[in-house]
Amino acid sequence: MSHLNELILSNLLLAIIWLAYELGFKRLRLFQANRIYLVGGTMLAILLPWLPINLELGMVNGPVFSLSPSEAGTLAVQPNQLPEVVTSAGGLSLSDWIVSVWIALVVIQLGVVIVSLLRLVWLARVGKVTRQGRIRIVSVPRNWSAFSLFRTIYYPGRFNPSDPDTRTIMEHEMVHICQWHTLDNILLLAVRILFFYNPAAHLLASRARLMHEYIADEVASSVDQANYSRILVGHHFMVPALILTHPFNKQSFLKQRLTMLVQKTHKRSAGWIYLLTIPVMAGMMFLSSWSASAQTQAKKSKEEIAKMAVEKELTKAGFSENDIEEIKNRIDGVTNVEISGHPDKMESLTSDGKETFYIVEAMPKFDGGNLETFRNWVQTKVKYPEIAKSNGIEGTVFVSFIVKDDGTLGDISILRSVDPSLDNEVIRVLKTSPAWEPGRQRGKKVNVSFSVPVKFNLGDKK
Repeated sequence: MSHLNELILSNLLLAIIWLAYELGFKRLRLFQANRIYLVGGTMLAILLPWLPINLELGMVNGPVFSLSPSEAGTLAVQPNQLPEVVTSAGGLSLSDWIVSVWIALVVIQLGVVIVSLLRLVWLARVGKVTRQGRIRIVSVPRNWSAFSLFRTIYYPGRFNPSDPDTRTIMEHEMVHICQWHTLDNILLLAVRILFFYNPAAHLLASRARLMHEYIADEVASSVDQANYSRILVGHHFMVPALILTHPFNKQSFLKQRLTMLVQKTHKRSAGWIYLLTIPVMAGMMFLSSWSASAQTQAKKSKEEIAKMAVEKELTKAGFSENDIEEIKNRIDGVTNVEISGHPDKMESLTSDGKETFYIVEAMPKFDGGNLETFRNWVQTKVKYPEIAKSNGIEGTVFVSFIVKDDGTLGDISILRSVDPSLDNEVIRVLKTSPAWEPGRQRGKKVNVSFSVPVKFNLGDKK
């Protein structure tokens, strides 16, 4: 869950957008402005935390967190050390379960949407179709309310364009079509599905759909509000429409729509209240930028700690200052650096008498990927020994190995043991490793040494 901060911030911004609407704009008859705010604000709340916006805060003079030099020195970091491999006897972790449940619920909701769309396709096939220009009108059962989807209007019973009530309903649905309200619904439905656990996502979608109805009501009732209200009430007990559609009458919106029809129009000066969106949006951008900046500083802090640990360990091992500087450049991502100084300190001999390097110009590759690929492979192959589980043994095994110039692994050695059963399991997995693409130094295939920490964690099952 590497993007947990962005997800939390998106949920928070959704709540801010909804709260600002409820407190500031809900009762205004500026329907188009409210629609833009609801849809645009929702999408901004979702996307803003993921945009590469960094705000350098002058008040932040140091890293977000820090460790003392003594704490940094305890990190046994090596220049080619892989991330820690965690093997848990308890199966999936809590975060894995959460993600799995989330995916399952998202898939279920997508299934419901697909079924609804298929039902609409079926209605269009079995019902009588009438065309008026680019608009398609499909007859549906009489106990349905009229509704629209893109350029298709589903009309209950026989379509009679000469009937005054029919013309009024058609005018209402044409507003939805011409203003692309279905596209709003699709975007907001995607937000509701992905953030189904956040009430603000559902409330914002509901408010936007109500705003669509206000917009269509305002146009369709401009000639005779009383007659329009009669037609609206007459459709009150009809079956509501399906997902993504715009029904002429949605029962839960009836009271609000009738109230808005008789409400007096706001003065033009009421639009000034939308200036409140400026501090709201500015606050959201500040919050998102501050979060991104904090994460960047945290990452830099971790990198600095790692560099301190690397430098300390290499100094203790007898590396020269030039060698240490070259290794630090490698950590920073500098490529094609010519290793100089004292090469005898950058290499050793394997059991077969060949030179072994720690840093080379072209590092070995595993299965066409990088070191992360190998870490994932080890994760899938390591099995928690039953004897270790039954005795409650856990801990981190540090193992070193050499990727030879022919791509095979050799000289596998336990640097720090926890228990023979765990040590042997790690050695067993490394011995089954597929061949690597060898490392190269000055165009020649060479042996390269690595070390890997493999963590065995019992979790809740001991």
